[in-house]
Amino acid sequence: MQGVFFFSCIWSLGGTLDTQGRATFNILFRGLLEKEFPETLKEEFGLPMNVKQPLKPYIFPIPVQGLVYDYRFIKEVRYQNKSV
Repeated sequence: MQGVFFFSCIWSLGGTLDTQGRATFNILFRGLLEKEFPETLKEEFGLPMNVKQPLKPYIFPIPVQGLVYDYRFIKEVRYQNKSV
């Protein structure tokens, strides 16, 4: 369910953005996937709130290469680059 949830968030929240918006969304979404949300991102984007860290590590992390949009979630294989 975790991989499906991440994939759904990427395309439901970030699917309507333009190229610049997608680049920003990619940075913020990857920050949310980290063990602790990076302080540098809070400062860079002027985020006033604290982001709680996950209770446990994610089972299906998105690969770090490329944008979060470059992958599709395949239940049996996890994440796979679209160009493969």
